Amino acid sequence: MLPNRLASPEIQAETLYSDPFVITVRRDHPLALRNEPELDWTELRGYPAVLPPVGALTHEMIQDMLARHKISVPRRHVESLSTLTNVGVVRESDSFSLMPLEIARYFERLGVLATLPIAVPDIRRNVGLMWQSRHNDRATSTVLDLFRTVRDAVLHESAVGRSGGNG
Repeated sequence: MLPNRLASPEIQAETLYSDPFVITVRRDHPLALRNEPELDWTELRGYPAVLPPVGALTHEMIQDMLARHKISVPRRHVESLSTLTNVGVVRESDSFSLMPLEIARYFERLGVLATLPIAVPDIRRNVGLMWQSRHNDRATSTVLDLFRTVRDAVLHESAVGRSGGNG
């Protein structure tokens, strides 16, 4: 995940894609079983949460989002940056978690998690590359072009899969 501000002017960065966050729960969670087209943030009240720790890039964004929707951070919550830890806690409890859409989709395909139909505006992770400016050479250009090509192919494949088309 790329930071909002680079630590040094000697560092360059390029965002390859931006991944919105979604709210996930275990597949048989009471909110997932409601099978409604849309849920409200208030539905999360009373459930434990898996949240990023203080200092994480998304910590304040998620805390602010919860506060805007009048969801107090539950006393029973886990703070972790580990995707596997977060998925394990959500899978084995009534906890909810906010995670990037592509990660959530992966664990949905595995049959582990469900994404709740609750809009999560303004929280995204920018995925990309960072490099030192002094390395702006042919090798760096080649690597950047390779990553862009792979990104474009993956995004195209993902868009085709969602639309049900064949290319």
